[in-house]
Amino acid sequence: MNNRKNLAASVLSAICSIGFVTGVNAAEVGSTIDNPFVLDTMVVTATTTPVSEKRATASMTVVSRKEIDDNHYKTLSDVLEHVPGIDSVKFADGAGFEISGESSLTMRGSSNCLVAVDGVVQKTGNSYKSYLFSMNTDDIERVEVMRGAAATLYGADAVGGVVNIITKRDYPAMQTKLTAAAGNFGYQNYHVNTNGSDEKGFWSFSYDKMKKGDYKDGAGVKTKRDMDSDMVNMRLGAYLNDETDFIVNFQNLQQNGSAAYAMPNWGLRYWTTDYHMQTLSGTLDYKSKDGKEGNAFTVLYGKWFSDRKRSKNGNQPAAKWETVDRDNIDVVNRYYRQLSDNNRIAAGVEYQRYSVATVAAPDREISERAAYLQDEWDITDKLKLTGGIRYVSSNSYKSQWLNSLNLSYAFSDKFSIYALSNEFYKTPSTTAIFGSAAFKANPNIKPESGRNNELGMRLAFDDTARLDVSVFDRRHENAIVIQNNPAPDMNQYVNINGVTHLKGAEVSFKKNFGKYLTAKASYSRLVAEADSQIPRLPKTQYTLGLTYDRDFYNVSLQALNRSDFAPNNYFPVGFDNYLLEKNYWVWNLSANYKVKNNINVFAKVNNIFDKNYMSATQYTATGATIGEPLAYYTAQGRSFIIGMEYSF
Repeated sequence: MNNRKNLAASVLSAICSIGFVTGVNAAEVGSTIDNPFVLDTMVVTATTTPVSEKRATASMTVVSRKEIDDNHYKTLSDVLEHVPGIDSVKFADGAGFEISGESSLTMRGSSNCLVAVDGVVQKTGNSYKSYLFSMNTDDIERVEVMRGAAATLYGADAVGGVVNIITKRDYPAMQTKLTAAAGNFGYQNYHVNTNGSDEKGFWSFSYDKMKKGDYKDGAGVKTKRDMDSDMVNMRLGAYLNDETDFIVNFQNLQQNGSAAYAMPNWGLRYWTTDYHMQTLSGTLDYKSKDGKEGNAFTVLYGKWFSDRKRSKNGNQPAAKWETVDRDNIDVVNRYYRQLSDNNRIAAGVEYQRYSVATVAAPDREISERAAYLQDEWDITDKLKLTGGIRYVSSNSYKSQWLNSLNLSYAFSDKFSIYALSNEFYKTPSTTAIFGSAAFKANPNIKPESGRNNELGMRLAFDDTARLDVSVFDRRHENAIVIQNNPAPDMNQYVNINGVTHLKGAEVSFKKNFGKYLTAKASYSRLVAEADSQIPRLPKTQYTLGLTYDRDFYNVSLQALNRSDFAPNNYFPVGFDNYLLEKNYWVWNLSANYKVKNNINVFAKVNNIFDKNYMSATQYTATGATIGEPLAYYTAQGRSFIIGMEYSF
């Protein structure tokens, strides 16, 4: 152990000695092609080296700036809704459930996935969940989604994958955009964004106001919901010299919301939340003129507060249930250097301190230190080998070494294959260790570890059609799951003893038909030995997309199918039919019409066929008999939004 500690100290010292010299400007090395009919773009998430998407050595999907604009995605959850291998569950669109486990993002069946901004992982509040509902999408250049373990570069707990948000650096001289939209179910959105740049730097300021009210599900049943949020974003960049930028990001979100479970025999159970989040980050970003060396040093501070109230009966006022106060600080240094024409390295050091204060766990803290090194070798023009190692040390658990290996071969510019293997290590959350108002503490819970193996291929039939296929196998040791304890005891996070096994596959196809029409289709499949690892998740998922794009208007039709849901570990034997639908399609339509170059009118229709389905379910054992404890949150029925954008 001492030898390992000494080696870790040496690695940290070596990286720090070169750390402040240079940096990777992810937003500059990758460029998004706005034309949706071009099937390739540059990506940086897999290895930090700019590479064509069709040559990426991992299972990846890119959501472009144009897709975000055309579909008027307001949140990261919207952006990810139709990405293969992803399932985003949102109780009440987050209203009242902003930090709850019922609102989560999963990739390949794991909620242990990370959200990064320009390569820096965001763990403010309850990990990535805050970013599902709160981010100014106007500042996004593109979103790169990498499925599969990515522990070497992004964190030991990147089990399911990484969502890397690449932000803009190229702003116009000066531009302001005003957006107003309204729809049924009390939907209102008002957004103003002004940005610009000159020889000294760039800036972007935005304010977003959103409201949502009661709605009806696909069966016509009215469900209570009330959400009112205000979000302010500020982004400032200073060009210190030709090679160095300094960038400041600030976000303030204030949201008040309430929503209700439907309980078949108990009526409605209301939840309300007063939710407040602030983040402030500063980045010193260096990139050499020849692009062969770079360094990004980032300090991020986040503060997050949630006051949740609950009423067990719709006729009673909500009473205080749980108050949570969290804050975190992250210090990250990411380094890149091209050593030769065929050899590149990426290295970094990270420090994170995360504290949480609740009634159940006052003044608890988790801290983590890490260092990593990744080496890329172009053995030949066609054969590429990438190896990496990460050292992670936690104040709660023993230190861990993780390794990764990736081998890819390009038979031609149109056809390539890859194989990768990556270790991961997930320490339990503060809720799992210290407990909360809903969960019993488990101080003896163990970290989860394992390995992800993947095979994939990318095939471009021609300039208009591309096929991506990947299969993966993931093994967990001491997998962390929720155990449903008999009443009156609370539920608890526990380990599954021994090794459990998950496997799956993903297929994506994209085709251009002529100059204006693009079609996309995907399929994903997930199978687990222990279904308690993937509760409430569909084992099979299809996505379809059809876009018709002309100079002054475009129309996009998207469809999502989920089926074969894994039994929820909340539910005991006898609750086989806990879902309204175990196989459902949801269809959405969006359209844009340019009245003038600076005026755009848009409309959206979600859940066109008014499908009645549940976005999530829950089981509560306390004082229950068969039929009574089933609780669920149904999704919205058919809804529409109309709006206008004006730029000047």
